[in-house]
Amino acid sequence: MSKFRKVKHIVRFTIIIALVCYFGIIAVLSLPFIQKRLSVLAAQELSRIMQTEVSIGNIDLGLLNRVIIQNVYLEDKSGQELLKVARLSAKIELSPLLHGRIRISSIQLFGLNAHLNRQTPESKPNFQFILDAFASKDTVKKKSNIDLRINSVLIRRGQIYYDLLSAAQTPGRFNTNHLGIQNFSATLSLKALTPDSLNAQIKRLSFNEQSGFKLKKLALKLTANHYGLQANNVEVSLPQSELAIDTLAVAHDSASSFPIFNNDTQYMARMHASIALSDLAMFVPSFAYFDDDINLRIALEGKGYQTKCTDIYLSNDDQSLLLKGEAMINHWNEKNNLFLFGNLSQLDADKEGISWLIQNLTGKANAPDILQRIGDISFNGDISGYLNQLTTHGTLLTDVGNIRANVTMHSDTITHLHSYSGKIISPELNLGMLLNQEKTLGNAAFDIELQGFKYNNGKAESYIKGNISSLTYKQYEYRNIMLDGKYTPGGFNGKLSLDDSNGNIEINGHFATRQAVPDFNLRAVVRNFRPNNLHLTDKYKDTDMSLNLTADFSGHSIDDIQGKINLDSLSVRSADPSQDYFLPRFQIHATQLASNSGGKEIRIDSPFLTGVVQGEYAYHTLLKSIERVIQKHIPSLFPDEKKTQKKKTQELNNRFRFQFRMENSEFLAKVMHIPFELQMPATLSGYLNDSLSQMR
Repeated sequence: MSKFRKVKHIVRFTIIIALVCYFGIIAVLSLPFIQKRLSVLAAQELSRIMQTEVSIGNIDLGLLNRVIIQNVYLEDKSGQELLKVARLSAKIELSPLLHGRIRISSIQLFGLNAHLNRQTPESKPNFQFILDAFASKDTVKKKSNIDLRINSVLIRRGQIYYDLLSAAQTPGRFNTNHLGIQNFSATLSLKALTPDSLNAQIKRLSFNEQSGFKLKKLALKLTANHYGLQANNVEVSLPQSELAIDTLAVAHDSASSFPIFNNDTQYMARMHASIALSDLAMFVPSFAYFDDDINLRIALEGKGYQTKCTDIYLSNDDQSLLLKGEAMINHWNEKNNLFLFGNLSQLDADKEGISWLIQNLTGKANAPDILQRIGDISFNGDISGYLNQLTTHGTLLTDVGNIRANVTMHSDTITHLHSYSGKIISPELNLGMLLNQEKTLGNAAFDIELQGFKYNNGKAESYIKGNISSLTYKQYEYRNIMLDGKYTPGGFNGKLSLDDSNGNIEINGHFATRQAVPDFNLRAVVRNFRPNNLHLTDKYKDTDMSLNLTADFSGHSIDDIQGKINLDSLSVRSADPSQDYFLPRFQIHATQLASNSGGKEIRIDSPFLTGVVQGEYAYHTLLKSIERVIQKHIPSLFPDEKKTQKKKTQELNNRFRFQFRMENSEFLAKVMHIPFELQMPATLSGYLNDSLSQMR
């Protein structure tokens, strides 16, 4: 019994001594002097390891399983502030350490302030020396046996900045070269981290980015093992947007595959969201006015590098804009072999939906007039192909008519320029309503083929071939208009023809108005042209005309034109045979004079009229020059000069000689319907000089 009492006393004494030592150590470590000394020693050791300035305000070791570090300061190699931490604390369970397990009850990080940067994209970041100082020197890779759990991680008042110093700033725009995370706050939990499993939860994470992006909340639960991972209850909240992912799962056929993504990896996700695109305006500035919600639903699944979106749904709140479709993308890891397929089963937008979209995109309350005239829109179609050759088929239904399209987009692999080829067909399109020209234009029906349609310096050009089977103009329906040629900005080279009961016209040749010296080379053949029946004029009733016209000239304007215009075989036939007329030829030849005077010459040759004008003149001022000279000598023929003084005086500087001879007036009477009769040939010649205000 005495031995038992001795053992009891020894055990009691040992426990008392252990407790005294334990609490004694705690008491000693709680002394401000000791805490200060520990802080200094730790800072000095870290400064020695990292070869930079480190300071620690205070280290508090509580109960030997809790550490609190305050006011940590770290400079980078250039002496600039790199890191500041107001408070870092951790509480560790000691007994699991004896069994090789790490159990951390809580980690708290308050007042984090980090300034990360690098000079150029090729240079090392200013925090690289920290990674190097604590990098493992053991080059032999060892299998990890980690067994870690952190019950709670709290981060508050975090500020993290990263700058690529050589890159320009973009205020108000998100820039990966200049990141500024402010008010970073997170509540995290790591339930388990072992070599073969992961169980983590983001209870709440939020921050503001200096570009204006604000993440109000991110929350999710994540589990993973050798066979895949799964994220559940994913929530993302922005100031005016909400996104939720019910399930995001990735699975592998074998444990050895994870985490490598390969052809056997299977995945799926279901997402629904209500998004105000203005929350993303710092990424896409054109979203700045988009404050209204878009309802979005997407379901996708895939295996390897083939992904299918089995459900795509998008609408506004009242469904005045509605989109439904599905898509597939194959080999998305290979840019040159990537294949797309998309099917848009429904795209509907009524007038309210279009106005809603325009207002959110531009900030303007009213849609452009042409969109209001188009009215309700409905589209369905598909797109498929590789990135360098995409083909789309679709049908567009509107209030002004329907259009079917089958178009292929080609991308040049070297220049990356796009061109388009295909067909555009409409059985009926109301051009008058579309262009707000209902008094002039009516319906059109066409079948047009485009080849190589592209934009060159912002201007469209293409080879065009097709048939406008019907076009109503001035209440007359034209039939069978054929196009076959190349259209370029300001020019056309090819054939244009009309095969109508009231006119057969064929035009071959080219014109180019955008080049240094505009050029025209055309030949037109006109047969059975009835302008009255075509509602082009009230004259020429029961009259048809035929002619051949050849034009070959160049010039910036009519005032510096050079070349020839030949009209031959002009035939005018009317109900009254006495009014029939035939003109075998009518030629105009314009040239520049060989002298240095800058003058020019125009010659007219025909059976009824010949003439020549030589000198310096501008065609558009000839009549005004003649009027002024006559007014000076015969004032009564023109309005009182005082009445025209308010008008801006046009400066005239014509000086030329002219000579005309008219053999008869049949052309003027029968073709032009001018009541003028010439009894005998007449000659008119003279000289006009604006500077001297004389004509003789």
